[in-house]
Amino acid sequence: MNAVVREARDWIGTPFVHQGRSKGAGCDCLGLVLGVLERCGHSFAVPTYPEDWQCADDIFLYNGLLVNLEQVSQDLSAGQLLGFALRPRGPLQHIGILSQTAPIPRFVHAYGTHGVVESALTDAWQRRIVARFELPTGD
Repeated sequence: MNAVVREARDWIGTPFVHQGRSKGAGCDCLGLVLGVLERCGHSFAVPTYPEDWQCADDIFLYNGLLVNLEQVSQDLSAGQLLGFALRPRGPLQHIGILSQTAPIPRFVHAYGTHGVVESALTDAWQRRIVARFELPTGD
């Protein structure tokens, strides 16, 4: 299992806090990803955003990730960052870390009132994937 997946699973149980990124204290989906990557020796900045940003058709999250990460189109692999649209044909609005591909694909994400959880990557979640990212190969 790679270091990103181990670290992401270590965040499970962290409460959901808008713009938080502290393991055990609170984070949102982006804070989880940024916090995990930082603890694994990778850091980058993504612009701050309002609490109701999911209501807009803005692609700031996608653009912020694309500047720092490599978008991939091949098969799912553990440690990839998965970007999801929460509305049909909507922009990337949610992000998680793929934790396993078999026997059942799973991902770790910070989700509303649930906080950081590991969920099955069901068909419903898979249909919402709009981008997959990996750390640059030079890292």
